[in-house]
Amino acid sequence: MRAELYHKINYFPEPEDADTIKINVRMLCGDDIVTSSTWQISEQQFHEGAYESLESFLREELEIGINHDDITDMTVYLLHHIDEVICSAFFSFSLEVWLALYPLSNDDDDAQLQEAAQRSFDETSNISSRPASKLVVESLTRRTYMTKIEKEEKNKIDVEGCTICLQEFSEGATVVTLPCGHDFDDECIVKWLEISPICPVCRFELPRE
Repeated sequence: MRAELYHKINYFPEPEDADTIKINVRMLCGDDIVTSSTWQISEQQFHEGAYESLESFLREELEIGINHDDITDMTVYLLHHIDEVICSAFFSFSLEVWLALYPLSNDDDDAQLQEAAQRSFDETSNISSRPASKLVVESLTRRTYMTKIEKEEKNKIDVEGCTICLQEFSEGATVVTLPCGHDFDDECIVKWLEISPICPVCRFELPRE
């Protein structure tokens, strides 16, 4: 699957468009549009957690020809792209993102999707975003999540969760703690750090490659 990603941010939006984020997704075969859909969310909803909503939208609209891993990767890439673009927006704005998908003969090549998404992000945003250092990622603190022990040690009633996938940590799951103290599911944060060295919660920056 080959992907092309573009965006346009408007700092003088119409009142009805202020602080909104719109994603237009198209799957194309040659010059023919196979499917085309739009997903819209407010900036507040985005910051409150948009992973499940966006992943559900992509899964529903792209259920034919896209495997589970590709959709998960696309969700992470899109959220990261949006976060990087709007993090410097101090005033009202509207953001529109276009994602064009082109099926390849070998759909198992996940690297194609990552490379295309990252390349188009760099070209359109003019933001230098190198991944976190592999050595730093490998040396991050990891632990096995034990629900009862975690609750007792932190004096909490609720089970903690990952703010990337918005899922509660399951018993026995591998949890990664960043230097800033925020915890994430191992698989989620590793994928995130392959694109950005910045903590998705507090924007603490890890060393880059």
